[in-house]
Amino acid sequence: MQTKYRLIFATSNLGKRKEVEQMLQSDRLEILSLVDLGLNLDDVKEDGETFWDNAKIKMYAIAKKTDFSYLVLADDSGLEIDALNKKPGVHSSRYLGEDTSYEEKNQSILKQLAAVTGENRSARFLCEMALFIPQEDKIFRGSGVLEGRIANYAQGENGFGYDPIFYLEKKKKTLAQLSASEKNQFSHRKQALQKVKEELEVRKML
Repeated sequence: MQTKYRLIFATSNLGKRKEVEQMLQSDRLEILSLVDLGLNLDDVKEDGETFWDNAKIKMYAIAKKTDFSYLVLADDSGLEIDALNKKPGVHSSRYLGEDTSYEEKNQSILKQLAAVTGENRSARFLCEMALFIPQEDKIFRGSGVLEGRIANYAQGENGFGYDPIFYLEKKKKTLAQLSASEKNQFSHRKQALQKVKEELEVRKML
């Protein structure tokens, strides 16, 4: 009988959870979100200077709350816009306030870049993932970067967050105009998660 592993993905964002489930499909791995366990990160201060710092902070917090008994995966990701001095950066989810909708965040960014054209609208999504492996008391790092630019206006109904304003030149579309399966082929989260997946496969946990 195969050993079944439980992996806690440190998020309450169902969109993120769905992406991870699609990428880590396995009969040996049960993926749980914070919602499934009745946990949250409300008492966790994400005050790291980098995405990697924040990923580790969240990972450690959930590992501690579950007595370091399960695989724990935490990510921190966000958008860097060159014309805005790499903002919103590590403050992507809290940009303009935690209670501000992404529609408002996106519209604000578009207004700030109204006079910026072409290559000067360059931007990138970054993702850092921290995986806690209790069997080895070890932390593994997975990173991903997706280069693009800020579109002239929001387009698309898929995805979430800043996807409607992030334009991919090769696809001639924003991330929000792509299906989940298309996006998962190359997204920043896919790149980081692929490295995590390889680590789990080496350990025969997938």
